[in-house]
Amino acid sequence: MKRFFFTVAIVATIAGAVLCGVDRKEAFGFSFILSIPAVLGAALLHGIEMFKAGGAGALLEQTPLGPVLVGCAVAAASGYAALRILERIVIAGRLAWFALYCGLVAVAGFSYFNFFS
Repeated sequence: MKRFFFTVAIVATIAGAVLCGVDRKEAFGFSFILSIPAVLGAALLHGIEMFKAGGAGALLEQTPLGPVLVGCAVAAASGYAALRILERIVIAGRLAWFALYCGLVAVAGFSYFNFFS
C-alpha cells in the first residue's frame, strides 16, 4: 500500500507542476529530487526495524553475497530503465496514460493481495 501512495505522490507532483506551467522535463526531475528524503527515510526506518528485531545479522550470515549483488544490480538496472521510460512518457505529454496504468496496477495488486493470497 505504501508503494501505491508513493506512486500517486510522484504522479501528482509531476501533474501539479505541469499544470502550474513548469516544463515537463523540469517537473520530472523535481519530483524525483523531492522523493529522495522520503526514500532515504523509509530505508532508514526499515533498517532500524530490522536491526531491533535482530534479523539483519542473521539474514546476512545465511545469504550468500553473490545472489545479493546480482539482485541489487538487476534492481538498479530495471529501476533506471523504468525511470527513463517514465521520463519519455512525461516529456511526450502522455502522463494521463501512465496515471491510468498506475491505477490499474494498484487495483490489481490490491485485489490480489487482499482477496487471493
